[in-house]
Amino acid sequence: MSSFRNHIRLYQVALQLVLLLLVAVAGERAVAQYEDNGFHVRVGEGSSITTHGSRSVFLSLPKRRLAGGDTSPVVFVDQNVALCEERNRLDFIMGVAPMVQLELAHDIPRLTIEGGIGVNIVSSREMDGRQLGSNFLFSPTVSAGIELPWMKGLLGVFYMFRHLSNAGMFRDNDGVNFQYIVFSMSFKTY
Repeated sequence: MSSFRNHIRLYQVALQLVLLLLVAVAGERAVAQYEDNGFHVRVGEGSSITTHGSRSVFLSLPKRRLAGGDTSPVVFVDQNVALCEERNRLDFIMGVAPMVQLELAHDIPRLTIEGGIGVNIVSSREMDGRQLGSNFLFSPTVSAGIELPWMKGLLGVFYMFRHLSNAGMFRDNDGVNFQYIVFSMSFKTY
């Protein structure tokens, strides 16, 4: 059992590194498309806060700003993927969500809160011992964090709460909740 967990952990770390490498390679090209002339990545680790306490890793690529400028609030699109380890099984969650970011303090350190509701595809209709009823789920998400200047960008740490459910579209709708500690890096290009 512990050997399996070590393999899962290794795969999780490897996936994080591969995704970050892909992001870095594609970063120069992608940055040119973004209105905010920046590149942003978030990586986190957490667990479900329901039945079994499944472990999970999270990678997010906040994209192009839809509204807002240098002042609050800012609306952006968040693309994310999560891997969840539950006993002898590994599930994935892929999603996209419009998010609103509010700055609570404009000074350094910068304090922010974010929230939004996304759509997701999940690999299994059962996660963390709970019946989800569908592979298509919604995810209300809120987070709060602090960011500090670093080189040409910001480094941050956030607490994120995420709920996954089918919003009552199917009979089985137990839903599952996750909490994460998320580290963020953003870079500005000039």
